[in-house]
Amino acid sequence: GPAAVVVAGDEAAVLEIAGGWVGQGRKTRRLRVSHAFHSPRMDAMLDDFRKVVEGLTFAPPTIALVSNLTGEPVGAAEVCASEYWVRHVREAVRFADGVRALEKLGVTSFVEVGPDGVLSAMAQDCLVADAGSAAVVVPVLRKDRPEVQALVVALAELHVHGVAVGWEQVFVGRGVRKVELPTYAFQRQRYWLEDTVGVPGGSAVGSVDARFWDAVEREDLEALAAALGVEGGGSLGELLPVLSSYRRQQRERVMVDGWRYRVSWKPVPEVAAGSLSGTWLLAVPASLADSELAQTLSLGLEKSGARVVPAVIDADADRDGIAEALLGALGGESEASVLSLLALDEEPCAGEPVVASGLALTLRLVQTAAG
Repeated sequence: GPAAVVVAGDEAAVLEIAGGWVGQGRKTRRLRVSHAFHSPRMDAMLDDFRKVVEGLTFAPPTIALVSNLTGEPVGAAEVCASEYWVRHVREAVRFADGVRALEKLGVTSFVEVGPDGVLSAMAQDCLVADAGSAAVVVPVLRKDRPEVQALVVALAELHVHGVAVGWEQVFVGRGVRKVELPTYAFQRQRYWLEDTVGVPGGSAVGSVDARFWDAVEREDLEALAAALGVEGGGSLGELLPVLSSYRRQQRERVMVDGWRYRVSWKPVPEVAAGSLSGTWLLAVPASLADSELAQTLSLGLEKSGARVVPAVIDADADRDGIAEALLGALGGESEASVLSLLALDEEPCAGEPVVASGLALTLRLVQTAAG
């Protein structure tokens, strides 16, 4: 960035320069690199590098290009010359100049194509536009995120900043489709029941009440005294601010109460007992075999005319174990209705701690019943 610089070269010389900056209160950091690139340390390999580059075939760029070698726009003739790339190895990187050159050309969207977002932060520091016209700087990859997720997030950020993204190309072959967004907040229907019962004389009373409280809120002592038919003395003057505060608090409370639900419970009359018949198999987990709930349900079924046969199921019972428990409880009977309480066992399932025992037992019960 504009407030930082990289110094490369012989170690002793670089450390001496860094020490001078530290003495002036500057922050320095040693970079982890294999070579001192863009420095005289590259001179020994330039001839060999030149021979390699001269054997390559270059094509002119298809979009405008700003060079980090010069910090300015560059043409096809220069970038297609082998010497340009030799200079790139040896000379300084003019990153800040290049970013500002793009900004002068009207570029407002910067995309970093690389393994992380290091250059994005540096580019942001190099931009000089004020906050009102700030550009968007987006890295396509992050080292701590999955590649696909990072890429999609980058494209979405560019999209919301007005950059045209070819979404058809992005999602080709993925079977995606467009869906409708939820309706806007103002496109809603009111379902509250309206109170259509009026209060006799309500409008007149409301008008008088409104004038009274309006005088209180304005702390108009003369108007309030006239409304009450009293003299506007000192005691009334002391009371008026208190009434005004009370009125505001009550109005705010009514408004807030209008935003909330009020839950109330009403007892219902006892439902007439139904009529059941035949044998009912009550499948109960072993942990609830003697529970009040199981006993209450059993009595309720019997009260309705059912013959209740409890079947206690162990938490680790497999399909064969459940079948054995059911058949043992039924004896020789071939038909029975089933009421299962197995799902009420919320203890972790043996071998699958993320699954409740009740869920596993219910599944095995259904599989057993299905044959």
